[in-house]
Amino acid sequence: MPGTDAFCHLLEIVRARHYLEINRNLAASGLPGKFVAEQLGDAIAVSQGQNLRLMLLRPRDLEQLPAFEALAAERGLQPTIDLPPLRENELLLEALSARGYRMYRWHALCWADPRETPPGEEPAVEPVSDANWDEFLQTFMLGYGLEPHEIEEDRPLLDHRFRHGQWRLFLARVDGRPAAAGTLAYVDGHARLANACTIPAYRGRGLQGQLLRARMRQAAADGHGFVTSDTELDGVSLRNMLRNGLKLGCQISGWKRAAE
Repeated sequence: MPGTDAFCHLLEIVRARHYLEINRNLAASGLPGKFVAEQLGDAIAVSQGQNLRLMLLRPRDLEQLPAFEALAAERGLQPTIDLPPLRENELLLEALSARGYRMYRWHALCWADPRETPPGEEPAVEPVSDANWDEFLQTFMLGYGLEPHEIEEDRPLLDHRFRHGQWRLFLARVDGRPAAAGTLAYVDGHARLANACTIPAYRGRGLQGQLLRARMRQAAADGHGFVTSDTELDGVSLRNMLRNGLKLGCQISGWKRAAE
């Protein structure tokens, strides 16, 4: 039920399990990169950019913190910790503060029943297939602001990432030109609206709203009555989600060491 600790935990675990799956697939690819996907008790440590993110931490796994920090140091990553607002997690705050951690961000976890998405067509949006695969990858990287040299470096990683796992991928066009991308993933029986981005020149045209609705209709068509997503609090992405039928489930806090 929304508003309960159990519901917040469900939103968190879908996100954490997806990060774990992605990083395990990348680590098995043989491609260069700092890919970490470790289970530390019931907590999960995954690499994300230059961060090593600890998710699903609960008081019973406090003893895993030294191992987590050692793993971050070994891989040259910054240790960060995500905490949902569960009652039991109040016990973690003192322990994290004593180890030098301070809260640095809020992050929104959202949900929806995709079957409630109004029927309709999104004329700018098309599913991704082999025919437009390269256009999708290019749009995805340009939408996230990668430089030309980064695009060439990251293309094999993204190709591997999206060819492994249960993905439904979408591309949006403006006047026939690739403009925005969105992804839908199925994780342990749950649907997750994962990445979405728009090439800067095409922002402000409602493409992300179309991509959200197209992905939710796809999830409903595939038999799902529940989707999750997450984004920065108070950003454009959250406003788009709330306008298109998603609801705020809970806010998680991000923690890192003050000196870092």
